[in-house]
Amino acid sequence: MNPLTRIAFVVIVSLPLLFTVDVVSAGATLVLEVATMPLWWGMRILGARRVVFAMFTIGAAALATGIATAMYGRAGGAELIEWGPVHVTEHSLAVALASSLRAVALVMPAVLVFARLDIAELGDALIQVARLPERFVWGAVAGLRLIELTSSDIDYVRFARRARGLRPRVASALMPLLVLSLRRAETLSMAMEARGFERDAGLDTPSRTHYRVSRLSGRDAWVIAVAVVIAVTAVSAAIGTGAWHFVLTG
Repeated sequence: MNPLTRIAFVVIVSLPLLFTVDVVSAGATLVLEVATMPLWWGMRILGARRVVFAMFTIGAAALATGIATAMYGRAGGAELIEWGPVHVTEHSLAVALASSLRAVALVMPAVLVFARLDIAELGDALIQVARLPERFVWGAVAGLRLIELTSSDIDYVRFARRARGLRPRVASALMPLLVLSLRRAETLSMAMEARGFERDAGLDTPSRTHYRVSRLSGRDAWVIAVAVVIAVTAVSAAIGTGAWHFVLTG
């Protein structure tokens, strides 16, 4: 599946949830996302540890959001719990449940999609399918690749300061990290220029070829259609049951 299709799926199914906070639309979106997961995410194993960590993080964030909303949200209806500044009412509890489901429905597909997203394949898709300028796309891809080296740079600076008898302070490590990043960026830019990434369009030189061919297929069309169906179904169910609550109306 094309990487742009995965991103488009996340955007389409998430867009309606940005305008409403209700249990029906959030619950319908979440159920349909889980039901269609083999289509838009695939059956390839990501890694049990990464999946469990991602699901635990999403669940903890959704639970924290729900608890905070239930305790300190707008009161309404019968009061269920009153303890100091904490007032849990029927309205705040309903909004808390809707907020938790909404958070999971918004974050889960994004986390799962971007956890498996290959930056190089995304760059090919942006150039060949979206027709974005190669110079800026490959520059962004190279920059994203270097982000993975940040943790090793931090360890390198910390070990170097420890060898000199200096305390490992965060503020003191910023300048060495900046110097390391600038040196690596300069080396990478020269390497990319030597490989023809800086080709002048005005020169009589052949166009760069691509190692991978990125194109849209029938499965991509199915995934986009499923995303539209999920969004329309969630909105229709919320409006039909009267649960639709526009976020700007309070």
